[in-house]
Amino acid sequence: MGNILENIKPREATLDRWNAYVVADFGTGDLAFAEVAAKLRAKHGGLSAEKISVPPFSTLSTGFVIRQLGIEGAYPGMIIYSNTAPRGTPEAIRWEGDERQRLLFAVLKTGVPVVAISTGFNWSFVKDEIAIDGAEPAFFDLNIPNTGSQFRSRDLYPEALARILARDVSILGPRIRPDQIPNVPLNCIAYIDGYGNIKTTTRRSQFPQSLQQSRYLQVRIGSAKNVAYNLLSGMEAGIEDIGITAGSSGGEDPYIEIYKRGGSAAYSFGSPMIYDTREAIEFTPLNI
Repeated sequence: MGNILENIKPREATLDRWNAYVVADFGTGDLAFAEVAAKLRAKHGGLSAEKISVPPFSTLSTGFVIRQLGIEGAYPGMIIYSNTAPRGTPEAIRWEGDERQRLLFAVLKTGVPVVAISTGFNWSFVKDEIAIDGAEPAFFDLNIPNTGSQFRSRDLYPEALARILARDVSILGPRIRPDQIPNVPLNCIAYIDGYGNIKTTTRRSQFPQSLQQSRYLQVRIGSAKNVAYNLLSGMEAGIEDIGITAGSSGGEDPYIEIYKRGGSAAYSFGSPMIYDTREAIEFTPLNI
C-alpha cells in the first residue's frame, strides 16, 4: 500500500508574486470570497487574496474602495479585482449605450492594475487617475467571454486576470474612453466603516464655503436628522456628539465624513443602507 500522504502537494513556489484585493458585494465572510480566492490562486501560484466586502449592489462603495486602495494605498505588486455588478435591480445604473456589463482593465497612474465591471460608479472615483499608454488611456475592454456562468468572478474572470499577469497582450480588446464613465455624485454615502463613521462622496474642496464656515449643521439622511458640530469651522464635537470633518479618505483633498465621538454616527442616522440611487445627504447651516 502506498503512502497517500505523499500525494499531498504544497503550494508551488513562484517569484511572480501579487497581492490581489478582491472587492465585491458578496457579504463579509461569504463562501463566494473563498471560492474566488481559491480559483485565483489555482490560476496563478503567486497570488494572495485580500477580501473587501461592500454593501449589496453598491457600485458607489466599490468605486470608493477601488480609489482608496489603488491611489492612496498603492504599492508594487498590488492588483485590484472587483465584480460588483447589479443586474435586474433599480441600482443597476448602466453607462450610456452599454448594456453588457463587461469586465474592463486599466492601469492607474500609481501603476496599480485594476479589473472591474463596466457598470454604475465602479470606475468613477478613478476616471481621472488612469495612466496614459502612448497617447491614449490605458483602459481596455477584455477579449474574454462574458456569459456561460452565473458566477463570473469565479468561473470566467480568474483566467483573464492570470493572462493579464502573464503579460498576454492578446487579452486586451478595444480601448475605452474614460469620459464615458459617470462622475461621482455629490453628498452620497460612499462607505460606512466599522466605527459607524459615514464617509461621503464629497471632497472638502466641493463642500460649499457657506457650510464649511457654519459652526453647526443640520444633517438629514433619509428621514433621520441630527445636529452636527462642524470641525471644518473649528467646532469640536464632545463625547456622544455628532461631528463633521475632512475625513481619513481621499488624500490631500479628503472626503467629508460624519462621525460620532464615542459612538456610531450610522446608528444615530438609523443605520442607513448604501445604494446607488438613494437621495443625497442634506446639509443645512444652523445658527445656534
